[in-house]
Amino acid sequence: MALFRLSRGPLYRPFEWLRCCVAAAPRSIGFSTDANTGPFFEKNRRLGRPLSPHLTIYKWELNMNMSLFHRIAGTGLSLSIAGLSASYLFVRDWASVVSFFQGLHLPHWYVIVPGKFLVAWILTFHSINGMRHLVWDLGKGFSKPVMKVTAYSVACLSALLAAFFASY
Repeated sequence: MALFRLSRGPLYRPFEWLRCCVAAAPRSIGFSTDANTGPFFEKNRRLGRPLSPHLTIYKWELNMNMSLFHRIAGTGLSLSIAGLSASYLFVRDWASVVSFFQGLHLPHWYVIVPGKFLVAWILTFHSINGMRHLVWDLGKGFSKPVMKVTAYSVACLSALLAAFFASY
């Protein structure tokens, strides 16, 4: 009798749950190959709903810009680390690279300091804004005034720290 129960139980058919999920899945989503046809778009036209808006109609707010710059800074940092790592593999004599850049005689206040400021600002901005995101992960600081104050704080503090680091 026990063997009979096992033969009809989950051990006998281990993928029974998969068959149930496939049977419950919808067969057709009602989507056509044309971009603006099908039941979804017909219903929206009948109800007078507009198409989804494009980014150009949105007002660019501070938090939107901070999010965009955070992603750009993270991408820039990732690419620079990858580039430096690749250059470490291919450059054998770093003294010649340093002497090449010293031989260019770049003006200190027009090229060197702004370059150092840019690198330092990207690093400090991404780090401080990342701390802001960690605070958000704790569920704190989501009110509009707090978000605005923290956004301005991140921008100012990262600029000040970048200026400090670029001065050395």
